Amino acid sequence: MMRAAFIGKRSRIVCRTYLAVGALLTGCLLLGCESDEADDLAKAQRCLDRVPQDNGASANECIQMVAKHGGQQADIIRCSGYFLVGGLTTNKILQAYKALEGDSTNKEAVFIGTLALTDVSTAKNADLYCKKTGLKGFIYLGSLAVVGTILKSAGSFSVPPTEAEVNAAMATCTATPSSCDPAAISSAAGTLADNYCSGSSKDDKVCTDINSALQAGGGDTAVVTSALTCLLNGKTFTPPSTCA
Repeated sequence: MMRAAFIGKRSRIVCRTYLAVGALLTGCLLLGCESDEADDLAKAQRCLDRVPQDNGASANECIQMVAKHGGQQADIIRCSGYFLVGGLTTNKILQAYKALEGDSTNKEAVFIGTLALTDVSTAKNADLYCKKTGLKGFIYLGSLAVVGTILKSAGSFSVPPTEAEVNAAMATCTATPSSCDPAAISSAAGTLADNYCSGSSKDDKVCTDINSALQAGGGDTAVVTSALTCLLNGKTFTPPSTCA
């Protein structure tokens, strides 16, 4: 499983999630899961641990090892596996959190852009199974990865992306939200609002922008997309489409 000593207050929930994964899978063995299922989960875990950083596509083999199994442990494997298939390695996640400590004006936007996967389909698969785990850390990364990947598809990103590249992609989505999968961005924003952006996290800059965008959109996915990308770009949004 991907592991890293993430930095920053906002990463703590993600750290706790990754630390819990080993215990969850070990617990399956201790509590007497079906032998075949326990064996498959353990094999898939070892498989993920051995996926090369430069060959994430090989994680598809690990995902297939739990294809016939449901439940949280199998969904954790699938969530992490699709992250790796999409190129979201431990090193890349660490780069994303370091972006929050950098000198960029729009640090949160660069953070989200750095979490982009290789393609939107893989990002949506990861997000689907990350939600099923019920673990906030995975839900957080899965939702942001969807947004970051859509931004990447709207622009041209280096690895990791520059602030200018992320800003240009956000400007495109603000001006023409229909080109940026507004249903997916709105869904991701709603998931984050419900599962992460509450309590002590509600004042997080990403959460502030998400909650403001959802309020501005009033259920209109195109307006939510325009608002969110406008706000993340450090500008002020006035419904239905003014960004300045």
